[in-house]
Amino acid sequence: MNKWLSLIVMTTLLFGAAYLAVATESGRSVLNSTAATREMLQQVDALLAKNAGNPELLQKRAELATKLADAGETVAEQPQTAAEVKDVEYLLSEGALDNAAALEQEQAEARAAYYMALRDRAENGDFLSPSEKEELYASGILDGQGQSDDSRDHLDNTGGPDGFGYRWMDNLGGDTATYAWEDIVGAPGASLLTISSGTQDDGTGTVNLSFNFPFYGVNRTAIYPSTNGAIGMTSVTSYSNTCTLPSTLFPSGGIWPLWDDQHLDRGGTGVSGTVSDSGSIWVKDEGNRVIVQWDSVGRFSPSYQHTYSYQAILYSSGKIKLQYKALDRYTPSTTFPSATIGIQQGSTAPANNYLTYACNTVADASQDTIRNRAVWFYQLFLNNDFSCSAVVSPSPLRVSPGTVMNIVGRFRNSGSVTQSSPIGYRFNGGANHIEATAVLATNATEDHDFAGTETAPMTVGDYELLLWSGLTTDQDHTNDTCRVTVQVRECYDETQTDAFTDAGTTCGAVNDWSNTCLGIYDGNEDYIYQWTTTTGGSWKIQLISATTYYWGVAVTSSCPPDSFNCLATVTAYQDTVSINCLALEPGTHYIVVDQYLSCGAYTLSVTPCTDQGRCCYNGGANCTDNGPYDCLQLGGEWSAGYTCAANPCPVQLQGTDDCPGPLLSVPMTVSGTTAGASAETGIPTCGTGYSTTALGVWYTVVGTGNTMTVGLCDPVTTWDTEMFVFCGGCDNLICIDGDDDGCVTPGLASTITWCSAPGTTYHILVTAFGSGFGDYVLAVTDDGVPCTGAIDCAPEGRCCYLAAGIPMCVDNLEAECTILGGQWDDLSSCALNPCPVGRCCYNNGASCTDNTDLECQTLGGIWTSTTTCAETGCPTILQGSDDCLDAVLVPAMNQQYVGTIVGYTGEFSLPTCASWYGVSNNPAGVWYKFLGTGNTMTVSLCDPLSDYDSEIGVFCGETCDALECVGSNDDYCGSYGASEVSFCSVSGAEYKLLVTAFSETSTPGNFALTITDDGTFCTPTVVCPILQLPCDPVIDLTAYVVTSGQSGDHLRLEFDAPQDALYKIWYSNVPNNDGNPDDGADANFILVTSLNFGAGVHTYDFPAGFDTYRYIVVTADCTPAR
Repeated sequence: MNKWLSLIVMTTLLFGAAYLAVATESGRSVLNSTAATREMLQQVDALLAKNAGNPELLQKRAELATKLADAGETVAEQPQTAAEVKDVEYLLSEGALDNAAALEQEQAEARAAYYMALRDRAENGDFLSPSEKEELYASGILDGQGQSDDSRDHLDNTGGPDGFGYRWMDNLGGDTATYAWEDIVGAPGASLLTISSGTQDDGTGTVNLSFNFPFYGVNRTAIYPSTNGAIGMTSVTSYSNTCTLPSTLFPSGGIWPLWDDQHLDRGGTGVSGTVSDSGSIWVKDEGNRVIVQWDSVGRFSPSYQHTYSYQAILYSSGKIKLQYKALDRYTPSTTFPSATIGIQQGSTAPANNYLTYACNTVADASQDTIRNRAVWFYQLFLNNDFSCSAVVSPSPLRVSPGTVMNIVGRFRNSGSVTQSSPIGYRFNGGANHIEATAVLATNATEDHDFAGTETAPMTVGDYELLLWSGLTTDQDHTNDTCRVTVQVRECYDETQTDAFTDAGTTCGAVNDWSNTCLGIYDGNEDYIYQWTTTTGGSWKIQLISATTYYWGVAVTSSCPPDSFNCLATVTAYQDTVSINCLALEPGTHYIVVDQYLSCGAYTLSVTPCTDQGRCCYNGGANCTDNGPYDCLQLGGEWSAGYTCAANPCPVQLQGTDDCPGPLLSVPMTVSGTTAGASAETGIPTCGTGYSTTALGVWYTVVGTGNTMTVGLCDPVTTWDTEMFVFCGGCDNLICIDGDDDGCVTPGLASTITWCSAPGTTYHILVTAFGSGFGDYVLAVTDDGVPCTGAIDCAPEGRCCYLAAGIPMCVDNLEAECTILGGQWDDLSSCALNPCPVGRCCYNNGASCTDNTDLECQTLGGIWTSTTTCAETGCPTILQGSDDCLDAVLVPAMNQQYVGTIVGYTGEFSLPTCASWYGVSNNPAGVWYKFLGTGNTMTVSLCDPLSDYDSEIGVFCGETCDALECVGSNDDYCGSYGASEVSFCSVSGAEYKLLVTAFSETSTPGNFALTITDDGTFCTPTVVCPILQLPCDPVIDLTAYVVTSGQSGDHLRLEFDAPQDALYKIWYSNVPNNDGNPDDGADANFILVTSLNFGAGVHTYDFPAGFDTYRYIVVTADCTPAR
C-alpha cells in the first residue's frame, strides 16, 4: 500500500508569510511533475513581486525555468518590480519579528531553505555526510531511498542553536535510519585507550588525532576520553551529574556522550563481585574521523549490575555523532542512568556556550530508552549568519521599580565572512534602538553596550526586552533574536514594623538575590522583609524551623541586599538561628531569609533586646555596663555577658606584621585586627600546622615563671583563628605550642596555656586557620602559681671546633657554634662527652691516624667514629668475584677490606639460608673465601663505609654446586642496613662468603668487610669439610754417614719440617725419571718408615749398614689432625 508523505514548508519572509507545499509520494517525485513545477514557478514569481532581488528566490526561479524548458514549456521573463527597501527598524515596527508566530515561521523558513539546499546538492551528485543524508531523508523532500522502513511520517527531534550555532538532531520511535553502530573492538587499526591519569574509576587517556577537529572555533589535535563517559579538550577525570551548565570541570570544553559515574572494571550481570564482561575504551582514527567506543563498562554503584556500550564519532568537518548500543541493567539493580549528554565550549564567558541533549541529577528511566539511538551535534557553516547569544545586562533580570538599566547584548558572527551587522533592542514596546557591531571575524563575539539607558517602570510587572541582529544577507534567522522578560518587583516580599512574628516559607518565593553577605546560604529561594524601626533600640531576630537545615538570616541597610551593607548575619545547620541584640537607629532595614541547597517553612520573630553587657568606648579607655543601643550612642563596642569589673576593656594595641611584636604586660587585654597584614613564611610546625596563606600579626610577652595563658576567647573574635607561641630568636623560633579552636566560646577561636620560664621572651602569632582575617581581642594572664618543666628556649650544647688546627671543645648555643665553624650537639657537653676521636684514613687509605672529625676533614680523609687505627686499620681494596668458583681469598683476619656489588650479577641456585630470600630474589652479589680457625669467627659489614641495604651469607661445601648454609644476616647493624654474622668454624675448612643486597630492587652500593676470630675454641653445628692443602717441601734435607770407630756405621738423615705432618722416608738404588715414589706406586722405591713430625728440625738414623749408592726422598701428608 502506498503511503503518502507530506512536508509543509513554511517560508517566512521578513515582510510577510507565504506557504509552499510540497508533496512526495513513495515511488515518484512530485517535484519532477511539470504541473507542480509550473505551480511552484507562479508562487516564486508572486514572492519576487514583493521582494525583488532576493537571491534565493532568483536562484530557485532559474532552476524551475530550466526544468520547464527541458520539458518543452515556454517560460515568460521574470516580472520586473521595483524592490521596496525595508530596513530593520521598519520591519520591527511592522511587527514582523514581534510575535511568536512570526518567529516560528522564520524558523520553518530557515529549515526549509536548508533542506532544499541539501536536496539540490544530492541531485547534483555532491558529497553528503551521513548526518546530512539522514537529515535529507528525514525531511521527506526526497523519496525514502535507503530507508529501512516507511515510518518517515515525522521529523527528527531537534535542539539548539546555542550561542555558537551548534544544534542537535536525533531519531526516535523506532526510526533507526541514523543509527548505524560501528563496532571497533578488536578491529584493524583500533586500539585500547591507555589510562594515563587516574584509575579505572575516574581516569582519562590521551588520543592524538591525525586531523584537525574543529570544536567551537578551535582546531583540536588531541582529545581526552574518560572512564566516566566524557571527552575533554584537556584531561578531566572527575564526574558530576549536576545539570547546572556550563560545568567548571571542563574549562576548555567537552563532549559528553554519557557523562555518568562509571567504572571500567565493574560491568557485570548482577552477581556482586563477579565481573562477567570487564569494560574497556577503544579508539580508531580513520584519517577524517575518529571513533571512541565505551564497551561494556559498568557503573561505580551498584557494582557488577550494568553494562553500557556507546560510542562517539568525531568528524574532521566538526560534526559529532553519538550512538547508544546498550544500557543493560541486571537484577538486583533498579538504578537507571543519571547522565549528562551534550557539548560545552568552556566555563568562562563569553566562551561558555553549551548545548544539552539530556541531563538529570537522579536516576531516570527515560535515559534507559536511548539504546539504538543516534544523536548528531553540528553547525550549519553558513557564509552570512549573525546571532544574538545572550542578554548580558540587566543581570539579574529582576529589578526594582525605577531601576536604571544598561542594555548589553552578546552578539556573534556565526558565519564565515568577516563583517559587521546591524543590531538593535526594544524594551517594553518602546522605541527601537539601532546600532551596529564592530567588524567581527568568524566565531568572534562582542558584548555590545548600547548607548543610553533604560528605566524600569514604577509599576510592578513583567516587561519584555528584545534584542536582535539584522544582517540583511543572514542565511539563518532562527538565532537572530534574544527575548527575555524583565521582572520589575519591589526588592522585598513583605513589610513589617518594629516587633513582629511571621510564619513564612521560602518555597515559591524565587531566588531574587544572590550577592548578599550570606555567602553560599543565599543560593536558593529567599524571602525579604522591609522592616521599619520607629525608635532606636536593640533587637533580637530569631528564626525557628520544624526541620534542622542550613538556614541563613541577614539584616542589611540596602535593597537590593548586597554584601557591602550588611548589619548582621547568622548561618548554621540548625532548627533555630538568632541574631542577638542588634543595635539600630530608627529607619528602614531589610531582613533576608534564605537556605543553602533547599527551601522551607519557618517562623520569624523580632523582639526588643533587654540584655546588659560591657560597653568599651573612647578607644577602650572608658567602660560602662549597659545595653547595646546605649553603647551605640557612646560609639562604643558592646560585649554580651561581660562586665567592666570582671572583664576590663581591651587596650587598642595592634600587633605588628613582623616578629617581634609589641610587648604585653601581664595581665593585659588588647584588641587588634589581622586585616591588611601579610602572610608569614618559614614558620615551623608547632602544635598545629601553620597555613602559609593566612595573614598574621605578632606580640611579645616575658615569662613570669608561672603558668601563663594567652587567648582569643572573646565575642569580638568571630572568625576561624589559629595562634602560636614561640621562644628563641625571630629568625630561629622554637615551638612552645599552637592551637586551633581551643576556646569553648567562640568555638573557632584559639587559646594556649604553657609553663613559662622567668625572664624568657615569648613571641605570640595571631593568625587564621585558612585564609580568613578579622578583628580580635587578645588576653594574656598568669595563674600566679610557679610551675616546672618549662621548655628550655636557649639550650647550650657541645661545640667541637678547630682553633689554628687544634681541636677544641666549648659548650655554647648552636648559632655561636656555627660562627666557630664547629659541630654542635645539643644533647652533649664537653665535660661529660668530649669531642669524639676516631680512625682517619687519608692518602687513599695509605695513612691512618686517630683524630677528630674536623681534623680528618682537613686531611681530606674518611673518618670513622666507631674504631681506631689500632683496632682496625684503614681498609684495603679487595674486590670480590662475580662467580663462586673464582671466590677471592681474604688474606688476613682483623683487617678491613672495601668492595662493591655495583655492576655485578645475582645468584640463581643458592640454598635456603635463614633470612636468605632464595632463588626467587636475585640481587647482585660478590664472592670471597677464607679458612676456618676452629674458633668463633665474625664476618661484619658494620661500618659507615657500607652505604646500602646489605645481606651476607656464609657457606661451605666440596664444590660451589653443593654449598651448605652456615649462617646469614640482614640488618644486624641497625639504621643503615648493614649486616653481620658470627659462627663456629672448623679449623682448616674453606668457607665461601657472599656479599649481596636485601633484594633485587635494592640500590646496590659499597661495603667495608672485616673478618675476626674471638680466640676461643668452639664446637661447630655445621661440620664443614677440611680443605686438603699441598705440603710445603722440607728444607735443608741432608744425608751423611755416622761412623763407628774408623769406619762407617749407618746413614743419618736431617731436615727442617715446615709444618706438622706425616712424613715418609723412601730410598731407591734405581730411581725413575721423576724421582717421585708416588706413595709406593713406584716399585723402585722402598718405604723405610713413616713418622709424625711437628714443624722443626728432625733427624732419622737408618739401620746399620748401607749401600754404595742410595737415592733418598722424604714426602709429607699435610692433612691437619684434630
